[in-house]
Amino acid sequence: MKITDILKKECIIIPPKGNTKVEIIQELANLIFLSHPEINKEESLKGIFERESVETTAIGEGIAIPHAAIDGSTSITLGFGIFQDGIDFDSLDGKPVKVILLILFPKGDIGLQLRFLAKLSRFAHNKELMQNLLECKNPDEVLHTFQMFEEKEFS
Repeated sequence: MKITDILKKECIIIPPKGNTKVEIIQELANLIFLSHPEINKEESLKGIFERESVETTAIGEGIAIPHAAIDGSTSITLGFGIFQDGIDFDSLDGKPVKVILLILFPKGDIGLQLRFLAKLSRFAHNKELMQNLLECKNPDEVLHTFQMFEEKEFS
């Protein structure tokens, strides 16, 4: 399961226009809804914000992974945003978030969720990847950067 097989160019924004955690989540989710009209917008946003209310998904080191499992989805969908300067996202380490990957999972497939989140954790802790992503200026560069690192991982 590769990020580049899931992340669509039209679901990447650099930088997002929103200035708050809520605005950014809504903006990334809207990119997903435009690309995947079969996904229920209200249920998705409700699930994401419920998850955020339990504990922040800003895991530290400038990375946030807001996510939810939703009915009606048959595959993982992603929205991706980069802030060069960072934004307050209630991060566990108190640092601004620069890389945000919003994920919608199909409800009921916990194994899929855990495998994908574990993969993202490996990527998130790769300082070279994170630095390269922060240097990206457009969606094509983001996809190319993920592709290069996935080739290293699978080789």
